[in-house]
Amino acid sequence: MNLKQTALWFGLLTGGWLATTAPNAIAASFTAADAEFCVGQNTCLVNDFFTLTAQPDNKEITTKTIGGVQGLGVADDAQNLGRDPSRGEIDIGEILRVDFARSSVLEFLDLSFMYQPGVYEDEVFEIAQVTSDAGVGTLTITGDTSAVWSLGGSVVNLSPSLVGRGGSYRILNPFSDSSISGFSLTPVLNTDADGNIPTGFENSDFALSAVGTTEAEVKIPESSSTGALLGLGALFGLSWYRRRWSAKNA
Repeated sequence: MNLKQTALWFGLLTGGWLATTAPNAIAASFTAADAEFCVGQNTCLVNDFFTLTAQPDNKEITTKTIGGVQGLGVADDAQNLGRDPSRGEIDIGEILRVDFARSSVLEFLDLSFMYQPGVYEDEVFEIAQVTSDAGVGTLTITGDTSAVWSLGGSVVNLSPSLVGRGGSYRILNPFSDSSISGFSLTPVLNTDADGNIPTGFENSDFALSAVGTTEAEVKIPESSSTGALLGLGALFGLSWYRRRWSAKNA
């Protein structure tokens, strides 16, 4: 095999290796346990990717655990949750904002402490609203282990909505494959069995337990990207050959 053929094959092999090893996406996630250090702060950075902010500005990030499920919430004073109507959950008029370092696809979202009438003095089927630049969706409790996400898709129960349990639900691909910059969490007032709207902790409140994202990189269809990388490898090999040839015949 002559020098030119060797260079060409080397380039093609290099391009093929790049085509099979180039990553398609980068994943980032966090749980309430990862963000425990945020308690008492208005805003904080988690896992170098997620910025959590309690709103309004005078609010603080909180955490608590029920039935083995840990969640993040909002309160005036994170160290005195007994004074807070919802005991540190995200209550009516409060927002927990989660911003991403880079636009990403929200793969899953875990919301907890969501109950039904008769559980922990709640009088409604609790509703959580998730607002992003891809749209607005709501998660509504419908039973002991069931809930509905208004934008379709799958909801998985992680802990029943019963006394002593975490009332925790995972929404899979809440906004489909849309890339978003982050989202906001806030409760939605619901009516009781008589059509009344209870106030305070008797209505909707909840907490954030986990977030999982995938940061989509620039995508080229697989066949095209492989061909492109092989072509680049071939050009690299031929360029190397020309330099060797020129040096040899200088």
